[in-house]
Amino acid sequence: MTNRELYFRDPTTLELLNNGVSKVSEIGHDERQIQTLRFELETFVCDGEYARGLERILKAYLAGLGQPEQKAVWVSGFFGSGKSHLVKVLRYLWEDYRFADGATARSLVKLPSEISDLLKELSTRSKPLGGLRAAAGTLGAGSMDNVRLAFVQLVLRSAGLPEDLAHAKFILWLRSSGLEAAVTAALMANDCSLMEEVESMNYSVPLAEALLAADPKYGTLPNVQEVIRTGWPEITSPTILQTLEIMKQVYGDGDQLPCTLLVVDEVQQFIGEKIPRANDVQEIAEHCSTDLGSRLLIVGTGQSALNTTPSLQRLQARFFVRVQLSDTDVESVIRKTVLRKKPEQEAAISRCMEANQGELARHLQDTRLAANHDDEKYFVADYPLLPTRRRFWEKVLRNTDHSGTKAQLRSQMQVVFEATRETAAAAVGSVVPADFIYDQISTDLLNSGELEREYDEIIRKQRDGTPEGTLRSSLCALIFLIGKLPRTPGADDGVRANAETLVDLLVSDLKTDRPKLEQKVPAMLEDLVKTGQLMAVEKEFRLQTKEGARWTHDFNRRRASALSDEERINSKRAELLRTGAKQALKPVTLKQGTSNQARKLAFELSSSRPGSNSDEVSLWLRDGWSDDEKSILNDARAAGVDSPMLFGYLPRLHHEELRQAIASQIAAQETLDAHGTAATPEAIEARKAVETHLEVAAHRIQDLLGQIMGGSKVFLGGGQEANGIELADKVQDSADNALERLFPQFSEADHGNWGLVVTKARGGDVGALAQVGYPGDVTKHPVCRRVLDLIGAGKKGKDIREFFKSAPYGWPQDAIDGALYLMLVAGNLRATVNGNPAQAQTLPQNQVGVASFYVDVPPLNVQQRLDLKALFQKLSVTTQNGKESEAAAQFLQKLLALAESAGGEAPRPEAPDTREVRDLQLLSGNSQLLELHKQKDSLTADLTAWKKSADAIAKRWPEWQSLAGFQAFAGGLPEGDACATSIAAITLDRNLLADPDPLPELIKQLTTALRGALGKLQDDLAAAFAAGQEKLAASDLWSRLSDEQHATLITTCQLTPPAKAAIGTDEEIRAALHARTLADRHNLLDAVPQRFSRALEEASALLEPEAVRVVLPSRTIHTAAELDQWLADTRELAEKQLKLGPITL
Repeated sequence: MTNRELYFRDPTTLELLNNGVSKVSEIGHDERQIQTLRFELETFVCDGEYARGLERILKAYLAGLGQPEQKAVWVSGFFGSGKSHLVKVLRYLWEDYRFADGATARSLVKLPSEISDLLKELSTRSKPLGGLRAAAGTLGAGSMDNVRLAFVQLVLRSAGLPEDLAHAKFILWLRSSGLEAAVTAALMANDCSLMEEVESMNYSVPLAEALLAADPKYGTLPNVQEVIRTGWPEITSPTILQTLEIMKQVYGDGDQLPCTLLVVDEVQQFIGEKIPRANDVQEIAEHCSTDLGSRLLIVGTGQSALNTTPSLQRLQARFFVRVQLSDTDVESVIRKTVLRKKPEQEAAISRCMEANQGELARHLQDTRLAANHDDEKYFVADYPLLPTRRRFWEKVLRNTDHSGTKAQLRSQMQVVFEATRETAAAAVGSVVPADFIYDQISTDLLNSGELEREYDEIIRKQRDGTPEGTLRSSLCALIFLIGKLPRTPGADDGVRANAETLVDLLVSDLKTDRPKLEQKVPAMLEDLVKTGQLMAVEKEFRLQTKEGARWTHDFNRRRASALSDEERINSKRAELLRTGAKQALKPVTLKQGTSNQARKLAFELSSSRPGSNSDEVSLWLRDGWSDDEKSILNDARAAGVDSPMLFGYLPRLHHEELRQAIASQIAAQETLDAHGTAATPEAIEARKAVETHLEVAAHRIQDLLGQIMGGSKVFLGGGQEANGIELADKVQDSADNALERLFPQFSEADHGNWGLVVTKARGGDVGALAQVGYPGDVTKHPVCRRVLDLIGAGKKGKDIREFFKSAPYGWPQDAIDGALYLMLVAGNLRATVNGNPAQAQTLPQNQVGVASFYVDVPPLNVQQRLDLKALFQKLSVTTQNGKESEAAAQFLQKLLALAESAGGEAPRPEAPDTREVRDLQLLSGNSQLLELHKQKDSLTADLTAWKKSADAIAKRWPEWQSLAGFQAFAGGLPEGDACATSIAAITLDRNLLADPDPLPELIKQLTTALRGALGKLQDDLAAAFAAGQEKLAASDLWSRLSDEQHATLITTCQLTPPAKAAIGTDEEIRAALHARTLADRHNLLDAVPQRFSRALEEASALLEPEAVRVVLPSRTIHTAAELDQWLADTRELAEKQLKLGPITL
């Protein structure tokens, strides 16, 4: 039995009419396109996401009928996922397209009952709405500069109309006027075509003659040509309104649409990354969804979901219904079409696969593409494609086609179709070899530059008509394809172009091929290397070009040179060991004590003892190429048990392997640097081969370094060896002892709550040491005592920190800062920043380093503290025991704020002098408190006077603001000018607090004047509007208008008089002037007569719509003769215009 007999459709006679790619456009009467459509309908597999997508779209449309908005649809999926196929089938199912033999689209597609029912409901509900219409196309086929124009052109193309909007509107006018048939017949009588003549309609004499013959009312040929030229001007940027009107004319009766589907394919490709285009598409979709009576459904497509790119995100507001297609759906389509088997033959395939299970299990072992248990359920459906080779093809396609057009094998129906044809005549058990895909994609790879022509020539040159030549060509093709797979860690699937892998991929006859291939392939590979077609790279093969040979020779020469230069190899090895040790030590984290204080590890790989650092644990590393283990152990013992240094040893392992790998790395990098950027395809491939050498060498070096680091040893001072498997484990094991030796005084500050001490102390809490379990006197805590002793006559915070963070203390910074803050609060210390006093509450922790600290003066006694508490209370500052400094800072700040409110800018009094208060702010700690106590009486007097002035200003200030507001409205009034003089005097003399208060009388003068002016203007406006109404009532034109026209003109000409504003109180006057000032009211009064005159002109235009307004000539007249001449000119102008129609003067 042959493979051909297995298929439901014979692949040797089946024609894949669309080459596996659907094109969304109108088919018209093209027989080839009609045949292709029928093929696509008959092979459409309506299940999975395709079925769910159709159901979702139809349900959404039916639910949207009669609603304010019809939701648009977005269909997304990778290239080749079947988006275009789905929407094309939907377009013809919508109208139930009828073929010449009577078959319909819905009869050709095997549809689930749910979708059939939805289509029937669509047909039923569409009947009273004008039936069903559908169209499809792409925006990219039209204008790329104007989205609305491109959209209109899509609509016009779908209806067989010219894409030029003016030409299309002319033809639509002919249809709506019933003239199209007559004009077409007249043109045909002169061997002319309507579509051809419309292209040059502004100049076409035959078209003008045909229109005149169809409708003689135009009189003469010149009149017809003038009508055509002026009646349909060119439109290059249609408005939204024009776009919607065109759609109604094309798909509907000019007023309403039938139930219409518009498929817009490749929307994402049209938009690209251009956000303005996306905004325009969103605008069109919005109006089509809301302004066309919910009759139009727009379906757009793109490769990505709407939330994936900034441009597509603009469409989310309109394309509510979303259909996402996946590769599993495409896989199902291929299995049910091209690969579909006869049910009675499936058992034969299963038996064949079971009989060859051993062969199948061997393919690509030890790679990520190897056979697995899940493959078995696809053996029958995918035969003659093997799962391992399908995965191999997927990887090749993904890494050779960066444009994404072939990146999914399962979307490549054409490739699968050709594979079934290729193996159709073979016996069952013959599968598709992996190299088959080469010929399918080589042309595309050549065009994209992924395949060099020299490589292609090598592959094709092997085909000399013999079986051996065919096998050589297949080997070379597979070696090229494998070379395209990634080798970077994480992406490497482990497939290598060695003899075993090549045999796995070339087995075609599962029963007999392997023994023959295993005998032939290794020998054939050696021959190809000898003839210069291939080159051996470690244990695999690559295609060899002349350019590649040149690079390879250079690499080998440099590698030999590096191997002979021991000094260079040693230097590079030391560098690699240093880098490897640094990488190996990354997991080490040093923490000390119960507080887990972070510590640093410093290491040095050197034969010379490194210098010690006062705040880091030192690891002195040496290697077996420079020192021996015994010397290192002796040095550790000599250092003694008090030494915090760690002594490390890296053994001399894999010396020759490491040497060879280093030479390869040096040679590869030198070769790449020497040849520079590759310009030709051959040079690019040669460079990639050397880059592979570099990667392989780097990976080997890393493996060897890992083994060396794993064999390392670490000793403490005194000679004790650390435990562990890796270098990091051994350093971690000995770290605690090393830290205790480095920081013996650390235990005094070893507590995790020093951060809370800082917080509490900055808040003024003298008992903050309770957070670290210490209830006693502040200065007796070990940390505080040592800090106080160090400060002596004074120290910078930076110096204090550095001293106690170094050995032998190693204290955490919070412990040092907590002690400083706490002693500031308790009065034992005082601090300054740039010479200015600093309090614990106001000194940020990031400023402690720049602050200077001093031992403070003695604290205040009990009576002094009580006196200050009473003083501070006068400004509502509460004082807690021990927090007098914090209260003092608040008191002085509030006192300054009070002084500021006791005076200020005119008309307020001058602000009080606060220099003495600011001098007090410059002090700190007990010094500041003692000086405050000394000045408490004078401060009390100042406080009382300033508060009285501030209260008076606060009470009188609203009156001043009211007076200024009325004065601003009274400009131009005599009373306003008089009050302005008084206001200026008050300001100049700062007399806001004068007694008696001058403000009420001035306010009264202004409000009285404003009330009078407002009242008169309101009366004048009422009279002006009344006079205008009388003018309208007396007009014959006005009386001839309908009530609706009256209402429209009254609104547009603003003939309704404004309501009178209340002006009895000051608040009412202010509100009336805010609504409309005196100047605004004067302007309105002047405009009233003009409004009524305009209303009469508009009335005349309504009654005489064709009347043209004649503007009378403007002229200065001095004599009666000049007046007669003006009258004569005016009459001549009016009579001339009267010949063309009625006029308005």
